[in-house]
Amino acid sequence: MKLLNKAPHVIDKEDIQELIDAKVIENKRIEYKKELPGLAEKDKVEFGRDVSSFANASGGYIIFGIESNTAGEPIRFNPLIVNADQEILRIESMIRSKIEPRIPGVVTVPINLEEGYLIVIYIPKSWVSPHVMKINNERFEFYSRTSNGKYPLDYNEIRSNFLAAERTFDRIRDFRTARIGNIISDEMPIALEDNPKIVLHNIPISAYNHLGNVVDLSPLPQNTNYLEPIDGGISGLRYNFDGYLTFYNYKDKVNNDSYLQVFKDGSIESVNASIIKKGSKHLTINTIERELVKAVERYIEINKLLNIQPPFVLMVCLIGVKGYTIMDSAPIDREFLIIPEIIVDSLDKNIPQAMKPIFDAIWNSTGWAYSTNYEDGNWKLK
Repeated sequence: MKLLNKAPHVIDKEDIQELIDAKVIENKRIEYKKELPGLAEKDKVEFGRDVSSFANASGGYIIFGIESNTAGEPIRFNPLIVNADQEILRIESMIRSKIEPRIPGVVTVPINLEEGYLIVIYIPKSWVSPHVMKINNERFEFYSRTSNGKYPLDYNEIRSNFLAAERTFDRIRDFRTARIGNIISDEMPIALEDNPKIVLHNIPISAYNHLGNVVDLSPLPQNTNYLEPIDGGISGLRYNFDGYLTFYNYKDKVNNDSYLQVFKDGSIESVNASIIKKGSKHLTINTIERELVKAVERYIEINKLLNIQPPFVLMVCLIGVKGYTIMDSAPIDREFLIIPEIIVDSLDKNIPQAMKPIFDAIWNSTGWAYSTNYEDGNWKLK
């Protein structure tokens, strides 16, 4: 079934036709609707239950403009004669107003037919579940899904959902801690220069929401322009035990300047050992900010290439930076600057803006209140 293996924004008429031809009945991840939700409050409530149930379960698709039978088997297109842009705005407004917390990564796609439209809503499995459906200011409901459709969660299931979300983030943080330990111990996939190191992790939540998640890395060798480590350049690349590795060595030194490791679950680790020089005691902060932004933007292209959907956890760590300063400010008081993670919930995110809390934290460590590379909230470096 192609639908479940494609990025939501490129779903087309042929993907939906395949569901009809194969008689794919409604299930835990697919639901058909002949019409869009109405304007009455009861219609908005029912729609909120549908959407939140997908987010609290395995994620999936609601496809509007499909006629189905009582068994949930799709029969034919029922083109929607609507202004698709206006209806998408209305749908997205209902999701925002009826469901808390906000579901990251929802994608709404109009599919143009000759007679009208199909509208497909992709709801990812949420990393901040469970999501509550608001009936009114005093009444709330939690829903999830099975192969038979949505159902209300009981107390124990709600509690389990909260604990599962906490465990996902604990596992991501544990992965980061282990990888930093390996870097400090020089247990890296390739030897780096003996300088302080900048470590960037881009971790898709999907890697930890699904045990044993494995991503097809075969597109990577043909798309090396996205695979440069922090600060750019590729001297060599290869598959390795963990996934796919690239590295850069300026002037063929004994040790390398940087590497990029793409793991089999889609997680990305990039380490640079050339931007911060040993003994200089000065952070070239503009270079650090600029190269981290460029790296994250490249790695989001890797996520797109591998069909890995947001959200992603971005984490930065500076190793070996005790005593370093920014423009003769107070020195950093610790050897390892482990900066709290941020969440990127869209492939179209403004990366410099999203990374401001990371850069502010680096400046904070040397006595500054915030990064001075932002003016009126906009990043000045290019």
